[in-house]
Amino acid sequence: MDVWELSAVLGKALVYIGMLAAIGGLLIIWLGRETAELVRLVVRRYMLPTALLGLLASCFVFVVLVGSVNQNGISGMFDPVIGGILRDAQPGTVLRWRLAGFVLTLLALVPLNLPVQLWQEPRVRQFSIAVLLAAAVCFAVGVGSHGHAAPEGLLAQFMASAHFIAIACWAGTFYPLYSLMLSRDIPAEAAARTAERFGQVGWGILGLMLVSGLTLIWQITAGPLSLMQNTHGKLLLVKLGLVALMMALGALHKFIFVPGLRTAIRQGDEEHIQDSRRLLARSIRSESLLALLVLILTATLTTVTGPGH
Repeated sequence: MDVWELSAVLGKALVYIGMLAAIGGLLIIWLGRETAELVRLVVRRYMLPTALLGLLASCFVFVVLVGSVNQNGISGMFDPVIGGILRDAQPGTVLRWRLAGFVLTLLALVPLNLPVQLWQEPRVRQFSIAVLLAAAVCFAVGVGSHGHAAPEGLLAQFMASAHFIAIACWAGTFYPLYSLMLSRDIPAEAAARTAERFGQVGWGILGLMLVSGLTLIWQITAGPLSLMQNTHGKLLLVKLGLVALMMALGALHKFIFVPGLRTAIRQGDEEHIQDSRRLLARSIRSESLLALLVLILTATLTTVTGPGH
């Protein structure tokens, strides 16, 4: 892996973080919509900085690609001729979809960053959610229009977009849920209610993730046995193993940790409540580290390796 490929992998990982935060953050503020402090926390400490980071990282990935084609050092990253060619090709299309998504995300967050708490106003809530949904569509289309799924036809592109949305609705919620459990300003009842709601929609998210992911593997590889025959397949198996660990932790949350928090709340045991919230936070942090490794692997798979390697 040369410096251009390494830069592209790191840049793509940052772009993925920004996109996942926008979609996962939208899901959390909807699930915890009655809790103004949660909405404020998610928007200001998570969605806003990651959207700005993703916007900058998207531009960085594009100029790195220009530099890798030019092979003329840093100055080659800003070559107008090669930049114009790539702008009119697939990389330019992907860049436009990503920039549109991040700009729409930032637009949706404007009402939620004003001094007056406007989230409880139905029209403001509808506006922000509609714009964030439009941003999610832009991100999904951008994901489906490039990478290994693009040459495989519309079904593969649709499955790639659906797989991305499912992952974003899952992994993009880790930081908000982690902060929710540790926040002293958010009551335990609100934390438990939001976690329970996430558990209810989690089955649908996991179902979409599995169906779309397995369909993609079937379409872009020569079958399961071929995965052990090249670097791309082996990295893909490592990624699947990490996802399986994340799913196991998610099952612990739904069936053990969250019910334990709800039991502590019913009993009114404040010490037990705090212990349960900290336990959930530590588990979510572990799941977040696994998700970060998956993001880095995904960036590597779409940059350095491919089904043909």
